[in-house]
Parts: sequence; C-alpha cells; structure tokens
Amino acid sequence: MKKLYTFCVCALLAAAGTVFLSCNNAPSSDDLTKEDLYGSYWGHLFVGPINADMCLVVQADKIDVNSTAMSFSYPLISYKDVGDGKWLVNCYSKGEEEKMKNNEPSMHVRLLFDTTSTPFTCEPNIIPMAGIADFLPVVKGRPYEGEYSDDSSKLPSKTYKVGSVAFNMRQIPAVKGAQLGYKDVTGFMDFSDNMPYTANLSAYSIGETEVTQELWQEVMGSNPSFFDNSGNKPLPGIDGYEVNTKVASGEEQEKRPVENVSFFQMIAFCNKLSIKLDLEPCYTVKVGGTPIDFKTFDISQIPTERNEDWMGVEMDMSKNGFRLPTEAEWEWAAKGGKGNIAWAGTNRTTALKCYAWYNNATGGDSGERTHEVKKKTPNGYGLYDMSGNVDEVCWDVYEDTTPPDGLTDPKGAEKPVAERSNRSQRGGDWFLNTKSCRIAMRSPSLNVEEASEFAGLRLVKRGD
Repeated sequence: MKKLYTFCVCALLAAAGTVFLSCNNAPSSDDLTKEDLYGSYWGHLFVGPINADMCLVVQADKIDVNSTAMSFSYPLISYKDVGDGKWLVNCYSKGEEEKMKNNEPSMHVRLLFDTTSTPFTCEPNIIPMAGIADFLPVVKGRPYEGEYSDDSSKLPSKTYKVGSVAFNMRQIPAVKGAQLGYKDVTGFMDFSDNMPYTANLSAYSIGETEVTQELWQEVMGSNPSFFDNSGNKPLPGIDGYEVNTKVASGEEQEKRPVENVSFFQMIAFCNKLSIKLDLEPCYTVKVGGTPIDFKTFDISQIPTERNEDWMGVEMDMSKNGFRLPTEAEWEWAAKGGKGNIAWAGTNRTTALKCYAWYNNATGGDSGERTHEVKKKTPNGYGLYDMSGNVDEVCWDVYEDTTPPDGLTDPKGAEKPVAERSNRSQRGGDWFLNTKSCRIAMRSPSLNVEEASEFAGLRLVKRGD
C-alpha cells in the first residue's frame, strides 16, 4: 500500500511538473532580462511521505527537475516581465505549444520571481498540489553536476580497526565553489558570524559517526566522559542542576560519543590514533622548540592550564593521518549534498527529531543526555549525528567572520598564538535547542585547555 501511495504521488508530481525556485546575485531590475533567471536552484519538496531534495535547472526553453525521488522535465516555458521587478514563468507540457505562445496561465506550475529582493525570491503556484505540498525557499547555487543521479548516501567508505574497535570513514569528493555560510532573509535568526562564502575543497574522508567512548579508550587508555552510566550527577557550571548519565534503554554505553575532552586532548588523540594505524600524524606540537614524539608521549602531560606551546600547534593537511575537520569541511559534509539545508538531513523542524538528539523542551528527545551513535537517521552523505548529540570541535580558531570567497581548503584565521584560546564548534548537542543544531550555527569552544561535557569530535583525513 505504501509503495502504491508513493507511486501515485510521484506520478502526480511528474504530471504537475512540480517546481520550486529562488534566485540569487541579481543585476538591477531595470536591466534584468529572462536570461538572468537561468541557472541551477537547490531546494526541497515535501508531499505526504516523500521528502525530495532537488535541483532545478532553469533554461530558455525547459526546466529540468533532478531529485532524490524522481527526475523529469518541462519542455515548454514562457517568461513574462510583469513589471515592478517581477517575472512570471509558466510551465507547460508537450502539446501545449499554443498555450505557451499565447502565454496562457499554466494549469501545472506558475512561478513568480521578485527581482527586487536580495537574493531573488520566487513564489510557486503548483496547481494540482495545492493544499498537500510543502515548499521551502532555496537559493540559486552552483551548477548541477548530476548529484541526484545516484544515492549520495552510497559514498565510498573505508573501515579502520584499532584493537577490537572498528570505525568507518566516508569519502567526500573534491568540490569547486562549495557554497557555505548562511544568510537569514527572515530576520528571525542571527547567523551574522557565518555569512555566505564559497570555497574549493580537496577530497577528504570524514567519520561516519562522532568518536565513541570505546575508540577513545582504546587509543588513550582512559575514558574521561561525563556521561559514564553512573546515574544522576551535578552538571558543571550550573548550580543545583543534575542530569542523568545512565545509558538509555537499549543502547550501549561504550558507543556513546566521547565528551569532556579538551582541544589539547583531541590533538593528542588524533596523532596517537594515526601512529597506531601507521599513518602520518597531522599535528606538530613543539615544547621548548622540540617536537613532541606522540608515540611515546604520556597523555598525563597534556596541559590543563593555558599553554602557548600547545596553543601553537601546527597542522599539515597533506599528511594522511587523522585530524579535526576544518569548518568548511565540516559544513560541507553536514549539508550532505542537499544544498542550503537547515539541519543535517532535513529542512523541517517537525522531522528534526528523526535526525538529531536535542533537548525535549523544543521538541527533541535527548532526555538531557548523550546517546549511542547511529541511532538516528543519517544525512545525505550517510553521516550520523551531524546535528545534535555532542558539539563537534573543529580546527579553526573562532572568529566572528567567515573566510573570503574562493579560497582552497580554508582553515580559519591565522591569529597570533596568544589569541588562539578558542576553536570553533558546530552541530549543537543533547542540551541545546533546534537553532543550535542548525548547520549554519557557529560558536566558540571553551578555552583550548578546558573540557566540556557538551563537546566531542569527529575525525577527518586525507589519502583514501
């Protein structure tokens, strides 16, 4: 029955030529021609049980719809400048050439572009879908390159094993002109520290999950996690507030994400893991001018107070060992090939609980504790918990601006060592709300020598 329902909805969508567009980077409305509307537009369509992420390619004589659920074209298009910076686009099926010639109102899809706004907006009127479809605004983006011809969740992966603990890394292809950052056009949300920019990213692999307690234990020989299955404990920093650290029913304690680890500890973990797997460490820490040998380094010597030797850690991205993601790598992976999406896996608040662990007060079901990884639905790249569970610390030193356009593999501000007290963290956590879980949300970590029960890490590497 479900298959029949899905088939019927898909057929209806194909017949309707369902389309939803928005535009970007406009010239003055006085100089605008229909050619300025051409390009690739990234968006989402929700009809019944179908959540279709799609890219629409707008051309002079057709509109192609490419999506995770279906693909089809409208071969007949009419464009009309209706004045005041607005354009009406009508979409027709074959056999309706006369209607197109006369620019008659389409009985399938009508699109009204408003070129006076920045970015352009487009109001869809999907005639057969009225009342049952949910369309969300999208922006004009990079050219469509066949992303929806295959299931992006089937990206190649590689399994690594340390002792008895195995973990997977998903391989992300290189990309030119990755669109990152976010501009809130509603005025309700402040993402002013993550304004839109583009970046070129080399191919990399990223952890399918956050680093688990069992992997940390195997590499470091101890598990400092606050969520230790011991029962109720006071939450540090909030007087009189207790949380339950017990593992949720049906979950495994050792597969919860590690947290309560500092940036300094994360650096040591990445290097030690690399060495255990005969890979090249990415990080160099010099104490008194001499690089630390992480193969023999005693983790009890990791500073717990401000230490400028460790704050001056250097990263070599060309090495094939494990490291923290840059913010650009993290954000591109979190989008999962879905364009300008709000959370990792969905654009709908009502669906977020399927993808993320966040607080109950705003509709989540974390129960104010961390949870075993891979219990929620993954995003389009097959990555779990990119939104929620624990915040994920990145390499970049935190600042309230984003990089300039067009950099290759940006890795954050080159600040003096004394000003590297905080790194960026992304993704939200078990304690926070829906806004904090949004892909666009950035926040500074605690000081690099301090550990937080809200924050953990996800691995990245090159060379697979």
